[in-house]
Amino acid sequence: MRINLNKGAAVFYLVAFLTLQTGCAGLTKTPLPSLNNPEFRKQLAGSMHHGGGPSALWAGMASRDITPPVGTPLSGYGRRKGRPSQGVHDLLHVRVLALKNQTDKLVFASCDLVAISQELYQAVFERLEAQSALEKSQLFLSATHTHSGSGGIGKRFLERIISGRYQKKVFQLTADSIAGAVLEALRDMKPASIGFGSARLEGMIENRMIENERVDDELSIIKIQIRQGPQALLVNMAAHPTVLSAKNYLFSADFPGVLQKTVEERFPGAVCVFTNAAAGDQRIHGFNDTEGYARAEAIGNHLAEIVIKTAESISLKLQAEIATLQAPIRLPPVKIRYGFLRPPSLIGNRLIDRNVVCNAARVNETFFISIPGEMTSELGFEIKREARNLMLNPVIVGYANGFIGYIIPEKYYKLKIYESSVTFFGPALDRYFLEAARAQMQFMKEAEYEAAA
Repeated sequence: MRINLNKGAAVFYLVAFLTLQTGCAGLTKTPLPSLNNPEFRKQLAGSMHHGGGPSALWAGMASRDITPPVGTPLSGYGRRKGRPSQGVHDLLHVRVLALKNQTDKLVFASCDLVAISQELYQAVFERLEAQSALEKSQLFLSATHTHSGSGGIGKRFLERIISGRYQKKVFQLTADSIAGAVLEALRDMKPASIGFGSARLEGMIENRMIENERVDDELSIIKIQIRQGPQALLVNMAAHPTVLSAKNYLFSADFPGVLQKTVEERFPGAVCVFTNAAAGDQRIHGFNDTEGYARAEAIGNHLAEIVIKTAESISLKLQAEIATLQAPIRLPPVKIRYGFLRPPSLIGNRLIDRNVVCNAARVNETFFISIPGEMTSELGFEIKREARNLMLNPVIVGYANGFIGYIIPEKYYKLKIYESSVTFFGPALDRYFLEAARAQMQFMKEAEYEAAA
């Protein structure tokens, strides 16, 4: 996501700084998520769902159009300054995969949007809560992170910078469509089998933050085969869908849309759910013989062929063990840095929500964790390493269940790079999410040991 604060925004901060000069006096240090904290452990226990063993798997899937009316701003680049869209190149969708066994359920809903705000996450869940027994720990609501998706659905100040003026009708229609698709998938569940596979995207990914730094070129696939019916594929990889630039004013799902569409055309009745991973510093490399929509098509089609080939060799199981939980995280006071301006945290706390959540789920040997922002690959590698030490296949679902901007390693916080300028919670932000991931993994393992005892 590209945030460009214009002169008006700078004036806002300056006025706020002068009129509300309260500083950070009295703000106490925010504790890290830890199993040593009795209150945090209690919150994990209260959200935990674990049936204690594998049982027959059922699955449902759905897809719905979430393209807003032409004229609604696009979201993703501050340089567009909230100007109206001019048309639709390809439709935006929400795609849903719902799983359940005898005791538990889990839903992945991926939207062709740049981000999922806390308000959108809450609005969708309120609709689901009223019509289903789904709980928050069982919902992964994520964005593909296309920078040509719908604007007008962010209420907070920084969200409006990259997505234009808030439009209540567009927000309500988007929330209704997402919730409707989830309910459709939950109501149409059939016996299914499941498997995990992965591939390498050699030479396709580059690190845009630190030149020649390590990249995450892993593509993971969860394959669901409905018995005597279609299949669903959940695809996970780390790369920014910024093939289309700020000059584009047509709605588009960018390369993830092409990937999903191509896979679905190859397997009639299938649903392909794209989830972005720790993509804060990752982008597509190559395919430079084309640009714009043609480049997005080339990238998406190439990825689709890798997905299709990998999926063919995935072995399936008829039973699944499902466990889910949710970790509430209170982040440190907001620290906005824009040029020489350093608004006090009391102001920043009103612009960006400090209360976020991370969901964790395990389906057989695959471990999923949601991240409410743009985590860089180096931090993603740490989470993956911890999961693999526990003999789990890790899948990081970024841009999920909220959005707080970039999450970068502390050692890069003072560098004069774009990503460090749009991380809003101080230098130690990375620790909160790494500790939350560790705590969730450990808590799940404890629950397994207790169930087996």
